[in-house]
Amino acid sequence: MAVSRPRTFPASKFRTGEALAPTVNPRVWETPESFHNRVGGVTIEPFHNGRRLDRANIDSPTAGEFFVLESASGVGYAIKLTRWTPNDRSTIRANYIAT
Repeated sequence: MAVSRPRTFPASKFRTGEALAPTVNPRVWETPESFHNRVGGVTIEPFHNGRRLDRANIDSPTAGEFFVLESASGVGYAIKLTRWTPNDRSTIRANYIAT
């Protein structure tokens, strides 16, 4: 039986504290580049004013604070906030692994 090894990523691909850009929809925020998105695995870790957000379950998007969707520009992914809308003092940043 083959043993699966954990996937490794080059250190140059890790992004920490990257500012996300708001879109026309105030609940959708895009990353400056595409990132790895594996449900139950490597994905984005967003923060609102320094507090880590809980990822929503795909089956019930309202069970968490955000879920990942394809960005409108088609270049990668974006996050959509489910429970609240950020105000003008909000800062949305994220940690992720660029593709």
